[in-house]
Amino acid sequence: MRCSAGLPQPTATPEGSTALVGKTVSLTAVNGKLVSAANSGDILIANRDNTGSYEKFEVVDAGNGLVGFKCLGNGKYVCAE
Repeated sequence: MRCSAGLPQPTATPEGSTALVGKTVSLTAVNGKLVSAANSGDILIANRDNTGSYEKFEVVDAGNGLVGFKCLGNGKYVCAE
C-alpha cells in the first residue's frame, strides 16, 4: 500500500520516527483502489475510488516508535491477525 497524506514521497527516516502522528491519511492498495473500513464486518477492503470518512485514517502514536491507524468513519483501529 502507498500512504497518501498530501506529503512528499516517503524517504528514509530515523528509526522510531512518528512524523505522521496526528495526520490524516488514506491507503491505496496495489490495485489502485482506496482501502475502506465501510464494510458490514470488521474487514478492510480496497474497493473505493473516492475518499470518504471510511477511507481516511488518523495516524496515532502506538508507543515505542510505532504508529497505528484509526478510521475516521467508525473510530476503530486497524489490526492484522
